[in-house]
Amino acid sequence: MPSWVLVIVLLLVQSAVAQELPSEMEVRAVYCLAIVHHLHRTMDPPSDLPAPVQEAMEKARRKLAADLRSLGRYLQPRLSHLDPLALASAQRRGIEDVERMQAHAKMCAAQCLHPPHKFPPPSCLEQCNADNPGNAALQGCADLRWLPH
Repeated sequence: MPSWVLVIVLLLVQSAVAQELPSEMEVRAVYCLAIVHHLHRTMDPPSDLPAPVQEAMEKARRKLAADLRSLGRYLQPRLSHLDPLALASAQRRGIEDVERMQAHAKMCAAQCLHPPHKFPPPSCLEQCNADNPGNAALQGCADLRWLPH
């Protein structure tokens, strides 16, 4: 066997070493990272909102930024050792869940805007959004005290 074949085989074997499957906590962190990142990226309050609403949205945006940093600090040292397909699957689920949640919220806004109001009645939105199937996922990612640091 030529020596170059042995070198190639050794390189292939070394690169094919199985990476670890992520733990449940690591999968949850990647899932939440996808949700928090998507929400942070899409949360840009329109300038025509009342000042208290803009302030509340800015406060929520700052919390999302802090959550992104916390999730990043937890995941960064682990990512290179974990199976990328499992992580990609968790990320995809997070993005799909947040998109479904936002679609439901838009449906609620449209439903609550008859007769048309610039700002929908809060009670209508609260009731409609309470039925949002994405609430459980969002609640699981809203409080990151489960992170170990």
